[in-house]
Amino acid sequence: MGSISIGKLALFIVLVGITFSCVHTWKGVPRNLEAHEICDSQKEFPQMIQIPMFTSAWQVVYSCDFRHREPVAIAMAIYYLEWYMNFGDPGNNVWKALNNVMIDWSPQSKRGNAYNVTGDYLNDVSFGGLALTSSFIWVKPHHGEIICESALIHELVHISIWAVKKTDGDPDHMGSKYTGWSIDHTALIQNVNDTLCALGI
Repeated sequence: MGSISIGKLALFIVLVGITFSCVHTWKGVPRNLEAHEICDSQKEFPQMIQIPMFTSAWQVVYSCDFRHREPVAIAMAIYYLEWYMNFGDPGNNVWKALNNVMIDWSPQSKRGNAYNVTGDYLNDVSFGGLALTSSFIWVKPHHGEIICESALIHELVHISIWAVKKTDGDPDHMGSKYTGWSIDHTALIQNVNDTLCALGI
């Protein structure tokens, strides 16, 4: 897996601190933010907001009351730590992908043909999320839903596999047409979402 960079070590320390702090009393209050880091309810939607801790990661939001950038950043950081511990990251390809991802939280419903997680091809299904390119994902938000209940972590796995393979994000999951996705990736999604739910994220 190679040596862990200072940035990754600092990220690990921050995550450990968050995980072992008292979750019910912690409330982040961002300070000294630039305009592109703040959702402005007086401006037109959708708005692009930069995700903290990641150099060029952005999200598109359609309301200032939903999907605040700080919990998204924490979810991504916990995801990367879990990925690194399970699969490593030779060449920092997954880290680079996360640092350049665009997440679209559009509430518009999307339907089409796709593979389910076991590799079966289904027609005219409703999507909860899509990895549209190697750096662009769409995740459908639902009222009252927190991140651990969304498709975000699932779509980050597609982005990560894409970063490793360079050709695709393994759209058929556990199917035989594409390679990359294993039972360990499915377990990673469950583990990360369990952690996020425990943190109320």
